[in-house]
Amino acid sequence: MEEITMTFEARLLMEPYIIENYSKYIDMDKLLDLEEQTKKILSSDILEQKDAVVFCNIDDALHRTIADACKNKYLNMNLSQIYDQNIRIRILGEQNIWERHKVAAMEHLELINYIKNHDLPSAVASIRVHLIHSKEAAFASFLNWWKYFKRRSIRHRRWYNRIILLKAVVKQINNYPFCNSPFIFIYAKPDNYLAGARFSC
Repeated sequence: MEEITMTFEARLLMEPYIIENYSKYIDMDKLLDLEEQTKKILSSDILEQKDAVVFCNIDDALHRTIADACKNKYLNMNLSQIYDQNIRIRILGEQNIWERHKVAAMEHLELINYIKNHDLPSAVASIRVHLIHSKEAAFASFLNWWKYFKRRSIRHRRWYNRIILLKAVVKQINNYPFCNSPFIFIYAKPDNYLAGARFSC
């Protein structure tokens, strides 16, 4: 969560600044190409995981195109690291929030339109809103992943504790003098298959 907070804090400081001060250096051919790609994917009937990947790639390309306009190499280096980290956060979150992808794409089109028309105040406001919405979506995706991870961890931990308990019982049985034959211990594992362990007394 702290990583998400820090990356978006930095982006909110730098990206609006770059649009405000370096927009004339933005590669318009790339921008127009990204606009066409965005319109094309929005007009298609697509709801699969691969389409989410396309959206994410377009999003990454758009923000890097804007960042590349900046003539300050130190801002560029920082943003490049932030975008790489943002990709890792997406992979970790592992959620296909389809509605957010569509809204983000429409926000991209709005931002591109403002840049094309040299309406810098609107472009700056637009990218701020877009980044705030993206931050909220990143939090939601990460929280969903964390809840899922905790549920799986708790389930596996319960099975592990049961196995440890049963092994302890078997060990106690093994200590009894009347036990002179192998004791077969069968237990169920979390992955829904049976596994056996043989203990000799």
